[in-house]
Amino acid sequence: MLTARALMTLLRAMMGVAANLLLAVLLHWRETESLYQENNLLENLQLAALAGCVLVYGLRARRGVDGYARLQLGALAVLSACMFYRESDFHWLLPEGTRAYAIAYVIHRGAFVLALLGVAGAFTRCWLLDRRRFLDFLDSGPGVLLVLATVLLAGGVLLDKSVVSIAEPNRLFEELFELNAYGLMLIAGGSRALGRPPAGRAPGSSGVPVAGPARTVPLDR
Repeated sequence: MLTARALMTLLRAMMGVAANLLLAVLLHWRETESLYQENNLLENLQLAALAGCVLVYGLRARRGVDGYARLQLGALAVLSACMFYRESDFHWLLPEGTRAYAIAYVIHRGAFVLALLGVAGAFTRCWLLDRRRFLDFLDSGPGVLLVLATVLLAGGVLLDKSVVSIAEPNRLFEELFELNAYGLMLIAGGSRALGRPPAGRAPGSSGVPVAGPARTVPLDR
């Protein structure tokens, strides 16, 4: 059950996504197809958002309050970096047919999948370390934003592979789904609640509430 604050965060985020989809319809009517083609405005905005995610999650992982936070934030930083590389199409800048091109192409194809597996492993580790803290994260504002971002990215993949079709052009909605997802990831990364232990818990504790300062009891009375 979502808390009131997490529910309000979800509703605001969904309203923002809906506003962007309405903007997409208006853009399509005004024949601005060039904005959402390869290496144009929407893709460049995606790269900017992902670069921000790499920076924010990387810095916060380095300054994490404990090992749990560093693992969680570090996994998100690595995922953001792999997504940035995947969206950048860096391999096209290299001479085709060269070894460097082949290596960059293989990394481009496989890095994202490996990053997803790594993040799944890291989050599984977080679950095993502290289930209460993991569930509190999912029920927090940044957790809700990251879950919604995951849903939008999954929707973008389905549109990209033509598994589903919302309306023509599919590509505009695909790019907007991805841009919204990366934007939500960036907003979540800036939240103070991300990586912070629940109230009443000391950093690095394993679910034991912090009752207060320890007292020294004299042995001889």
